[in-house]
Amino acid sequence: MLRTLIVPLLVLFAALAGGSRVAGAAVPETPRFRIIGAAQGLPSTDFFGIARDRDGYVWVATGDGLARYDGLEMRVWRHEPGNPASLPGNNVQFVHIDDRDRVWVATESGGLSVLDTDRRGFRHIRKADHPQMGSDDVFTIASRGDDVWFGNYQGGLHHLAPDGRITRYAHDEADPTSLPSDIVMSLAFGPDGTLWIGTWAGMAKLADGRLQRVPMPIDETPRVYSATVVGDELWVGTLQGVFVRAGDGSWSQPDWAPMFEHPNVLMQLARDDDGAFWLGSQKGLWRVPPGGIPVPVPLGGPGIVKTVSALLRTDDGALWVPVAGAGLGYLRSDWRSVAQFSRANGVHEGDFYRAIAPAHASGVWLGR
Repeated sequence: MLRTLIVPLLVLFAALAGGSRVAGAAVPETPRFRIIGAAQGLPSTDFFGIARDRDGYVWVATGDGLARYDGLEMRVWRHEPGNPASLPGNNVQFVHIDDRDRVWVATESGGLSVLDTDRRGFRHIRKADHPQMGSDDVFTIASRGDDVWFGNYQGGLHHLAPDGRITRYAHDEADPTSLPSDIVMSLAFGPDGTLWIGTWAGMAKLADGRLQRVPMPIDETPRVYSATVVGDELWVGTLQGVFVRAGDGSWSQPDWAPMFEHPNVLMQLARDDDGAFWLGSQKGLWRVPPGGIPVPVPLGGPGIVKTVSALLRTDDGALWVPVAGAGLGYLRSDWRSVAQFSRANGVHEGDFYRAIAPAHASGVWLGR
């Protein structure tokens, strides 16, 4: 019993000391994720998207269905043979919640599916019924008001109007005002309503019904994997590194941009309240303190560093991150007030301590 209480006592001491200092000693940032996994009904640890609805449910696109977490357990939607209101397939590539609280889902080669607010069954939008669609392989979804936009692999960009009409924007080699590529990987709306479109041949934007290619300061064709709007800036993750477009149209790169060239391309980005950034890349999760450089964040999984292709930071400051081989990681908004020291992170030699007391000058004394 004693041993089970010792490490929590150390964590509690850090919290009581104010979170940022322990008896005069600085406490390092140590984000510790709570794992929601198979015990809560998570169907798979392959994640491709995370979203949150108005009621606070967290929706997860996984390799074995669409999962919804209510704080205690998961409910899972899968393909059911013979049920047209079920998912077309179980490999869910993206999930998006629109302004009407509808859940939009993309499954591998299954087109676009939507779960209305009653959550009873899916309605499907497929190329077989909508020949104007470029393909059924949807990679990304965005919405504004009642208008839904989705990008396809080799299918271009599509606008789904409230009346159900679909307009396609495709690449045309002979037209320099067309989409740069039919492989659309990322969509993001700016505060002014501009739709930013990340493709495998660079960036484009759609404003006032007009599509324009957006040149980037790079000699070779930029293959874009992510486009994220942060305030009036656009952060773009490419094969060639990270680029930032300011509100005046100028481009720049953070000093650490080369760290996120291939094979560590930036896939997801979220800004924290203190100005720090969370980065999901092809080599895990990173945190960039204000004015600092990216630092890898241990997620507590089985030691496998995999692509973090989904991030969700909620309005209350919490962070949801996939943890390879373990489950869905949850980081509380007050994580900075608690620090955990262990042999694993190299802070001290043992794992069990039977006594703790503040030192006279600074730091603490630990008794084993």
